[in-house]
Amino acid sequence: EDDLVDSCKPGDDIIVIGCVTRRWKKLGKGRNDRTNIDLAIRANNVMVINKKVLGVAGPEVETEFKQFWHQNRDLYARNAILQMFCPQVYGLYLVKLAVAVCLAGGVEREDQNGTRVRGEPHLLLVGDPG
Repeated sequence: EDDLVDSCKPGDDIIVIGCVTRRWKKLGKGRNDRTNIDLAIRANNVMVINKKVLGVAGPEVETEFKQFWHQNRDLYARNAILQMFCPQVYGLYLVKLAVAVCLAGGVEREDQNGTRVRGEPHLLLVGDPG
């Protein structure tokens, strides 16, 4: 037990193998009190998969990407991508732009201890959810 401690670092992509168990909280006493149950994983194995490269684009995709940006040097290319981004949401151009920048932004780096530091920006959307 406890042999999985420090087998991964924050920001690592991992695969966890284990059993899902229920943790019962304090039982409710009255008719209106609810009993809460939390789910937990009792891990048997943790595999770090940072070094695996997933979704590598082929030469056709690379050629298409370069051709798209060569033809559309202005902000037209950005606007075309944003129109394809969540087409169910009409308008809200600035919100789509902010979410797209957060999804694509950030550069990961390593500090002097070898710890990976996330470079992803955070986004807080405030407003009417409807």
